[in-house]
Amino acid sequence: MWFENHGEKNVSRTQLQLTLIDAFGQRHPALKAYIVDSQVKPSEAGLMMESSLSEAQHLGPQWRSVRAVEVQVTDITFADGSQWHAAGSLPCSGTFYNAAYEHDMRVWNAALRTDWNRRHPEDPMPEPALAAWLLPRSEGW
Repeated sequence: MWFENHGEKNVSRTQLQLTLIDAFGQRHPALKAYIVDSQVKPSEAGLMMESSLSEAQHLGPQWRSVRAVEVQVTDITFADGSQWHAAGSLPCSGTFYNAAYEHDMRVWNAALRTDWNRRHPEDPMPEPALAAWLLPRSEGW
């Protein structure tokens, strides 16, 4: 799972709460809170990689009907030791649907590339190996 630091301070720890949504719209809280212990600078992205095996075992046969994941950032620890908690704050969350994955990744890629090229006019972002399927023109957009 990719996430971006939209703040102005370096992040050292991010805690995420996931809710899985099945084909019938039923919501299933994840088995655990997910924690990412890595430095994420402002305007940069972090990555959480976890096996889905424990979630699949937790949901049993319902796992096959999962069609989306809602992600809520619940806690952030900044490099300077200060913290942010979702309680009492505006929620920081998003819902991602399997059916919209390619479209969402293309939109994200376009925004990322535009922002990079705006901030680095003398050093445009090089084309990655996966750029062909991420670029809008590959589907006639």
